[in-house]
Amino acid sequence: MKRARALVLLVAVIAIVMSACSSDGDSDSVKVTATDYQFSPDSWTIKANTETPITVKNDAQVEHEWVIMKTEIMSEDEFAEDKVLWETEAEAGESKSDTIPALEAGTYQIICGLEGHFKAGMKGTLTVEE
Repeated sequence: MKRARALVLLVAVIAIVMSACSSDGDSDSVKVTATDYQFSPDSWTIKANTETPITVKNDAQVEHEWVIMKTEIMSEDEFAEDKVLWETEAEAGESKSDTIPALEAGTYQIICGLEGHFKAGMKGTLTVEE
């Protein structure tokens, strides 16, 4: 009887841990919360060569963008629209759904492309895996 309870408890704990780990790392979709000058989470992993749904929830008082850069930038002065691979925007208080296009495997820099936002810390990493 004690073994059965222990087994049930162990299975429940494993299920809870796996659920918690997969919520931010779910490669079937991307969920982002934008606050005052940060993304939460600030790293995501998706599957290569597959369109991926994204939901950006903007809990801030200003508009934010979630921008996939073609090449990494080190400062806001380096930002240019021709360096943008793809982007979506969300107005203050808005939750917006979109679809990230199929991407090749690799690591991509994520930023908010609005003036002052990258400098304030709005950046992250998108990992695209085979």
